[in-house]
Amino acid sequence: MPFDKEAGATVGCAFIEYETAGDAKKAIEVLEEYKFDKNHALHVLPHERASHLADVEEEEFKQPEPEPFKEQPNTMSWLEDSCQRDQFAIRHGKETAVFWNDGREEPVLDYDGAREKEAGVAWCEYYVQWSPKGSYFATLVPNRGVILWGGDNFQKLQRFAAPGVDFVVFSPQENYMMTNNNNRNDPHAIKVFSIQTGKCLRAFPLYPSNFLDEKLSEQEKSNIPPPPFQWSHDDKYLARMGKDLISVFDVPTMKLLDKRSLACDGICEFQFSPKANIIAYWAPEHKNQPANVNVIELP
Repeated sequence: MPFDKEAGATVGCAFIEYETAGDAKKAIEVLEEYKFDKNHALHVLPHERASHLADVEEEEFKQPEPEPFKEQPNTMSWLEDSCQRDQFAIRHGKETAVFWNDGREEPVLDYDGAREKEAGVAWCEYYVQWSPKGSYFATLVPNRGVILWGGDNFQKLQRFAAPGVDFVVFSPQENYMMTNNNNRNDPHAIKVFSIQTGKCLRAFPLYPSNFLDEKLSEQEKSNIPPPPFQWSHDDKYLARMGKDLISVFDVPTMKLLDKRSLACDGICEFQFSPKANIIAYWAPEHKNQPANVNVIELP
């Protein structure tokens, strides 16, 4: 630990050496932004990164030019419909179409991918999903991923790289989207994206580690569905059930809350409260332990 003799104190940093690169990487994951209290936290860098920063030449800062303002489509424009109609989507054959509907008259076609057909590309090949508040319309093109559409004329808003995607799930406040390709051999089968930036925040395998009993045959394993993810009502947390535990991730950092999972012996199912950051889970009777329901408040 470097020491400033004149000041009579350390210079605020320390160098720590680990036996393996894997140990060092794990230490960075665990210790980065570790908070001692409200005003003090650790920041951890690998030595190579610190050396690189030391070699960076000092230059006069130049304020970057802001990008020209580009007005984004109004994704809630459907609420301004003068006839107060709702919308629904239909998949038939290779076609995907969105219709206006008021329950009294015949449905009226709003958009069927006409621009994309004219350009010779598909706007949907497999599956569609509306976001919870109707702001976004997601179409799946497995070779390219997920495409989001919105606004008056279903303009293309964002594309998310998710090869082989099977289905998507939006967070309640429409800030994030989760994709899944159901590939048991893909360590990045499930991806969590920020809708605003299009950035992949974190990827997960289809099953958490140690979830499947190794004594089971491959056929038996294939009959076990992946454990569910659940969003908190305010998009602040994303939780996943594991074997005898619940892992809660802070969003958007996607770091494990309090750096540990919640121990939930025998858990079979869990849910977030629709109005508060509270998790309820239940476990069946096991040996001499009766069935139980537990409620946990976060954080």
